[in-house]
Amino acid sequence: MSHQNRKQVTSDDGSIYEVEALCLSDVGTSNVLVISKEMQAIAIALLPSAHSMAKSREKRVFFYEKSERRLEAYGEQTFLQAKEMSREANNYAHTLELVAKGFSEMGPRRVTLRDWLEIMTVFHQPQIHNIEG
Repeated sequence: MSHQNRKQVTSDDGSIYEVEALCLSDVGTSNVLVISKEMQAIAIALLPSAHSMAKSREKRVFFYEKSERRLEAYGEQTFLQAKEMSREANNYAHTLELVAKGFSEMGPRRVTLRDWLEIMTVFHQPQIHNIEG
């Protein structure tokens, strides 16, 4: 694994972020987000909400798994949607944990600009201008 040149990227709303190419021997090159102190602070502030969301959605999946009657009433599709929502919420929480620590990659997990923008949309946060702050 090696880090390469950084470059600035402008999102659709005009916010400027910095990304860095990360060369991974098994997958090739991936652009990861360069984490700023401001992003870390926001991630730390959002973590309790993200963990709460993940826990709530896990409980909903557990309820569907343990309640055959509930599954019969609402169907398999509702159960599958609940599982997907739980997976997404856990992904948001894990991504925010990395950003809160100042990391854009750890093990197999990488934080991309797309990940960050999706989390900001889900949690209704204003966009973070990484470069011009």
